[in-house]
Amino acid sequence: MLRNLQLVYDKAEEMAAKWLKKQRRRERVYLRNKAFIDCGRAEAGTLVEGTVLATTPAGIIVSLGAGAAAGLITNKHISAHQVESAVGLLTPGTQVRAIVLPRTKGNDCSIFLSTKALEPSPGDMLREPQLVYDMAEEMAAVYRALRNEEMEKRRLNHTFIRKSGVQGRKLHKGVVVEVKPHVVMVELAESGATALLRKEMISAECVEAAGDVLKVGDKVRACLMYIYGRRIFITTRPLETMPGDMLRDPGRVYEQAGAVFEAWLENAGTRAPAWGM
Repeated sequence: MLRNLQLVYDKAEEMAAKWLKKQRRRERVYLRNKAFIDCGRAEAGTLVEGTVLATTPAGIIVSLGAGAAAGLITNKHISAHQVESAVGLLTPGTQVRAIVLPRTKGNDCSIFLSTKALEPSPGDMLREPQLVYDMAEEMAAVYRALRNEEMEKRRLNHTFIRKSGVQGRKLHKGVVVEVKPHVVMVELAESGATALLRKEMISAECVEAAGDVLKVGDKVRACLMYIYGRRIFITTRPLETMPGDMLRDPGRVYEQAGAVFEAWLENAGTRAPAWGM
């Protein structure tokens, strides 16, 4: 503006008209999307059909409900395989099927969609989109089941965390449900919550990989270490009589866990876990 004020003034009415047109278009989209959402047609997990309006570097814009609303499939939700830009990926006018993603607070009535969630195999949306659409109902059912399972896990974890603030440190029983190199997922028997056992918290001696010590289906005993946000961390280190017992004979560690844990509590004092670290 400082370089040529007169040019700015000469173009002022034209630019103001363009800005106003853009704002009105945004308002129309907002109102249509709000009505679409309010009538329950954009619930998370809902399978929707639409028409491609445009492809952009950031994603695919889709017309929903014969123009009743507009949804966006961002690049990261097009396929499990990386999409750098959606430009030219689909032709405007192409019919698509996608699943509605959960809305976040303050997203201003935007409707976000995913075809990635409908892929039978990673990359199918890039190789053979029609296969994705043909299997959409089946994959949408899988998505909803997994989402319900995840929501139940969060509920159980929330209940566990709320109660743990009163109960403090406690010895827990659980079953290993997933093993990764650096962490083990344990389903706690009493609450059903899922806790994380990091490899460095398994034993006082070095653990190269969590899978070297624990396998899926193994029954474990561990004590609550701390809670970070919604994640629950447990440890078996304090249950070792001697450093490395968990590597040599975890069964024996669990057998003696009660007495060893009580002794550890006495030595550790009555400090509460570090909630919300």
